[in-house]
Amino acid sequence: MKMKLLDLGEDPTILVRTDKGDYEASIYSEQGKELIDLIALKQSVYYKTMYDFQWLGVRIIQFPADMIALQQILLEVRPTLVIETGVAHGGCLVYSASLLDMLGISNGRVLGIDIDIREDNRTVIESHRYSPMIKLCQASSTSSEAIEFVKLHATEDDTVLVILDSDHSQDHVSEELELYSHFVSSGSFIIAMDGALGYVGDVPGQTPEAFNNNPLSAIQDFLKTHSEFKVESIFDDLGVTSSPSGALRKA
Repeated sequence: MKMKLLDLGEDPTILVRTDKGDYEASIYSEQGKELIDLIALKQSVYYKTMYDFQWLGVRIIQFPADMIALQQILLEVRPTLVIETGVAHGGCLVYSASLLDMLGISNGRVLGIDIDIREDNRTVIESHRYSPMIKLCQASSTSSEAIEFVKLHATEDDTVLVILDSDHSQDHVSEELELYSHFVSSGSFIIAMDGALGYVGDVPGQTPEAFNNNPLSAIQDFLKTHSEFKVESIFDDLGVTSSPSGALRKA
């Protein structure tokens, strides 16, 4: 279905009417942009559009803009080791491995940690062309088993980047940030995904508790005691994102 072309005139406004009040702004203002981006985020969560995409044949549960942001980070940092908590279908593992390969990082590896790696997903990952670059660990990301797994595969010569995408509750992300920030190389990032849960508690199918229990809260608490990390706006700059304030660079 093609969208109809609209002549919006010189100063169009957007109006959102809710039971808690109306929100109105010029669509060409900063407020209008934020409002449109927020609406698009809520619609994407409602329609589950992040489940619609694959990378090299493997489902990747990410917004396309966030994949571009992650690509920019990997290009800049050129990590030799990417640690990812949360495996799901394995698309993000394959994505990271393929980018390391395209960047010509000969010793590039990706570690995937998840408390429950389903057999069908494991089969897809282990049969993929990039499987030699990927190592899996089935354990809670905050368990001693997972941390020992990372220590086994990380070396002093590695440039390490970490992506947190498992349990998105505040307590869990806070613990992950504390545990995995120690592995992050200077100049690299620890990326806390899905902070946008803090904006979508009112979306049908979501829970209002998410407004106060999400990665954003964990990020804010973490930064209070870790001045060596600063948020960079790489995800936010691309508009609709699942990971606002998610890119934390280590000095």
